[in-house]
Amino acid sequence: MDIQINKSGSWITVESNVDVSTPNIALTQFVSEMYGTTDFRVQLTESEILKARAVSYRNESDNALLELLCDEVLPQLSSQLTAETADKLNTCLAARLEIKQRYPKPA
Repeated sequence: MDIQINKSGSWITVESNVDVSTPNIALTQFVSEMYGTTDFRVQLTESEILKARAVSYRNESDNALLELLCDEVLPQLSSQLTAETADKLNTCLAARLEIKQRYPKPA
């Protein structure tokens, strides 16, 4: 990502290829010490945006979708499946339930 500071109403890139995991407080301190301002913004590259989006999907959306499918949708659909497919599904769901019971989510 790039760091840009506001100079007379225009954003100027002052640092490039900054690690995206750098905490905001560290960025603020760095910009303040090096450039004498705290009026800055970070500009992510397209690949950084795509990577962040994928991580967010994986950590937030995908897990919720998987929970919904496994806990509610698939058990309801199992009666409409062939016996062989229903057995495979029930085996997977049972293994998943066993793991959920063994390692419950923290309260």
